[in-house]
Amino acid sequence: MIVRTSRKKAVRVVAAGFAAALAGAYVLYAGHDAVVGVCLVLAALFALLYGFGSLADRRPRLVLTERDITELDTIREPIEWEAVRHVDDVYYRGQFWVRLLLDRAYKPQRIRSAGFRRFDRIYASEGLRAVY
Repeated sequence: MIVRTSRKKAVRVVAAGFAAALAGAYVLYAGHDAVVGVCLVLAALFALLYGFGSLADRRPRLVLTERDITELDTIREPIEWEAVRHVDDVYYRGQFWVRLLLDRAYKPQRIRSAGFRRFDRIYASEGLRAVY
């Protein structure tokens, strides 16, 4: 099974880019503050570039096989299913995250912190390690 990025999020970013472009064009056309109009147009340009890039990006983020799970953004090495104790999704600050709770003894080479230090301390007390 292959898990990819959200198309819904990319469409929202593109729509926000078009809205910012329209707002910037209106501010520039109406003769109000030119600096605000240029800033809105530049923000719209970057939002459109990111949104269209996200729509075109079809690389897998997670690959689930019978033997292991591989996260292709940061860790890029397989995590054996024997080390995984629990898998679920977490809704945190407006975004869904996939949480893997691993045995504390299992140490993949590259696990970056996702900024969930409070949760990491709770899992460490239970002998687990969280990967997001």
